[in-house]
Amino acid sequence: MFCGNCGQPVEENDSSYDKKEKNNIDVEKIMKDVTMKENVNYLLNMIVKPMDSLKNQMNKCTDAFFYVLALVLSLIISVTQILIIKIGVKSIMRLLGEQGGIFNLFNPGNYMDEINGMFTKMFIQSAIWSIINLIFLTLIISGIIKVMKNINFNEIWKKVFKVLVSCMIPLVFFYFIGAISLAISIYISIIFIFIGGLIYIIGLFKGLNYHLKLNEDKCIYVVAMGILINLYLSTKIIGFLITA
Repeated sequence: MFCGNCGQPVEENDSSYDKKEKNNIDVEKIMKDVTMKENVNYLLNMIVKPMDSLKNQMNKCTDAFFYVLALVLSLIISVTQILIIKIGVKSIMRLLGEQGGIFNLFNPGNYMDEINGMFTKMFIQSAIWSIINLIFLTLIISGIIKVMKNINFNEIWKKVFKVLVSCMIPLVFFYFIGAISLAISIYISIIFIFIGGLIYIIGLFKGLNYHLKLNEDKCIYVVAMGILINLYLSTKIIGFLITA
């Protein structure tokens, strides 16, 4: 008979072994496994039953999980945007190439090196902008809530950030499905993207309402003002970067 921890041989009836075995249980490893399982379950449940998961499971996940998830989701958004543009560009160029004559200049094969280089640059810029946009929206909504309620700002922004990242899960999932389905039908693609956007807005409303104890009337204005201010600032910043 051998020890399950160190591998050393022990006598079969050694009572001290049982005590050592119990004392040597790796509690930290068990807790990590449980936390990892909860994190994975939360990801899946935010797609299957987003409102229930947002209320009952969000606080079970660690802060680090949400930071990593925000980065991963931003990268997926960037990939999805590139995918949409790539499918659209290829479709247009192929359509023009089929017209013959001068339109043969639009054969995708003639421009793929330039296009791929452009996509690489767009991927990096899009990923960075997605993260910046998430930070902007977190701070804007947190600032509005701080004005409405006398709560510690550090407590507010962490909860707002977690709600925003949580709502991004179904948004990104349906956005990606919509991008893939674009190759089949633009109408199917729009439906999937619309579903993701709708879940995002409703989830944001429900999540802020529940976790920050905002009444529904105030929460509607918080969400509306937060999104509109963020869109306005984003438009101004993008316009400045383009003209700079």
